[in-house]
Amino acid sequence: MGRPITGYPWYRADQLRRARLIALLRLGGMPLAEIRSFLAAPSVAALDAFARRLRRELRDRTEVLAGPPRELYLDGRREGSRMEVAWPVR
Repeated sequence: MGRPITGYPWYRADQLRRARLIALLRLGGMPLAEIRSFLAAPSVAALDAFARRLRRELRDRTEVLAGPPRELYLDGRREGSRMEVAWPVR
């Protein structure tokens, strides 16, 4: 497609649809390699599997932050007080 006088390219409707889909998948945290695979064979099942994995990863990360790091690294400081992180010395 040619470029208008502004220098910006023209895009077909199917190109815009694909670009929007890629942007939404990236916003959802999907890595580019997975987007490439998804675009080759798009399916609701693939999106559902990715969403399940994200929920599992978030749950696991949240559990890590709610556990020992609070006790080990916050040095007994109370909520609302100025906290200093006490990193372990190796």
